[in-house]
Amino acid sequence: MVPELASRVALLGAALLLIAFFAAAETALLAVRPAAWLPWLEQGQCRGRLWARLHRHQPVVRGTMMTGGVATVYLFGYLATCLMLDLNVTWSPVIGFLLSAVIVVPLGVALPVNYTAQRPEGVAIALAWPITVISVLLWPVTFLLRGLMRLVLLARGVTRVELHAPPTEEELRTMLAQSDKQGVLPEQQRQMLYGVLDFADQTTAQVMTPRPDMVSADADAPLSEALSLALEHHHRRLPVYEENDDNIVGVLYVKDALPYLRDKELSEPARVAARPAFYVPESLPARELLRQLQQSRQTVAIVRDEFGGTAGLVTVENLVEQIVGPIRDEDDLTEEPEIVETGPEEYSCSGLISLHRLENLLHVELPVEDYESLAGLVLALAGHIPGSGESFAWGQLSLTAERVSRHRLERVRVRKLPNGPVQGGTSPAD
Repeated sequence: MVPELASRVALLGAALLLIAFFAAAETALLAVRPAAWLPWLEQGQCRGRLWARLHRHQPVVRGTMMTGGVATVYLFGYLATCLMLDLNVTWSPVIGFLLSAVIVVPLGVALPVNYTAQRPEGVAIALAWPITVISVLLWPVTFLLRGLMRLVLLARGVTRVELHAPPTEEELRTMLAQSDKQGVLPEQQRQMLYGVLDFADQTTAQVMTPRPDMVSADADAPLSEALSLALEHHHRRLPVYEENDDNIVGVLYVKDALPYLRDKELSEPARVAARPAFYVPESLPARELLRQLQQSRQTVAIVRDEFGGTAGLVTVENLVEQIVGPIRDEDDLTEEPEIVETGPEEYSCSGLISLHRLENLLHVELPVEDYESLAGLVLALAGHIPGSGESFAWGQLSLTAERVSRHRLERVRVRKLPNGPVQGGTSPAD
């Protein structure tokens, strides 16, 4: 009798270990993200290849772990009931069920789940091979159960079920960084993907043309004067204002003035040909602004600050350029490029270039939450309007004021120092 009881207890212990394994495995499949196993894969480690395969077939593998977990819970309950019967315990099935609940929930589920959630990578390393082997062994059962599930769902009109969460932004950035190291993606495609990720976090204030850079016409000025201004600056659209450029009342499209040119009525005020302005707040997310411009069939919006004044102007082209990079057309031939490579890891940049774009170009961390543009960062480091040639440092970057015009920092030379510190700083560069 004693050997039988010992074997029953041993089987109960084995079933409990299996329950814990399946619970930990399912948690690891959810907790271990690509950011954890991509470095293993890059280093050619076997566990990296295993987790890449498990991640690719995650819905099937998770289904296998869930099936195994449920089966072993039933097995534990059966063995516990048999043990109670062997001991001649009254109400053996009830006692066996209660014993299963008391033991399985804390030891077989809660403990391994919490441990795995706190140390997902360590558990992933230990369980990579066991999960793979058990998934292969239980594949026929999983295939049958998934087939039955599909039939039930189809009978209820459900044609597709999303069984795993899409990757997070952090995971996408990690995968892009890994692909960059491996040379998988061309530079242009990689920058475009970074642009898509950055665009989701940007506001209208970060992508607009600021008010000091706007070229606008007086609403009461003759059309001939407004057209001359547009031709001089190679613009197809001009904001028109009343009294001062803080009060934009409309937008003049050059093509809308052509009938007045034909009829020789260019002495008419610019306001007669101007369209009503489309106003947006500077805090509006850039993606929402693009949606609003599409819905309203507008190509330009006037950005208002919190006090109701004009903060700047933004066009559809501004928004698209955040994703695909600068768009050069026939009107941009005389404009200076935002970024000019002047040497290895050295660039001449417009002061208005966004820190997001500079981050992606140089693979460094910049204070994108605190400053919108490169000029903003340099001005903060300087504490004053820097003179041409004055240099400052931020982490691995040397930032030199190249051109300052009318108290504005127009161009900055950016050089990445090969052995510079990795954290941000504000000390002047040597």
